[in-house]
Amino acid sequence: MRWLPRDHAPAGLPDDDWWLIGEDLVAWTVFEQDGAALPGWVASDDPALTAHYAGLRDQLWGKAIRHSDYSA
Repeated sequence: MRWLPRDHAPAGLPDDDWWLIGEDLVAWTVFEQDGAALPGWVASDDPALTAHYAGLRDQLWGKAIRHSDYSA
């Protein structure tokens, strides 16, 4: 797992928090209008969505921080 702090994100990257699980499941945190996170998350195994997020992952991987370094 890697983390991409907002200040490392390229311009135009959507603000949603998402996780790609394997190659065939993407999940998102759902937020209220005031920014508060709702419990749980929403997921999809739609091939078009998972391919989109796999492409973003590949593009951003080198900019992201390894979990062990992020949590240290």
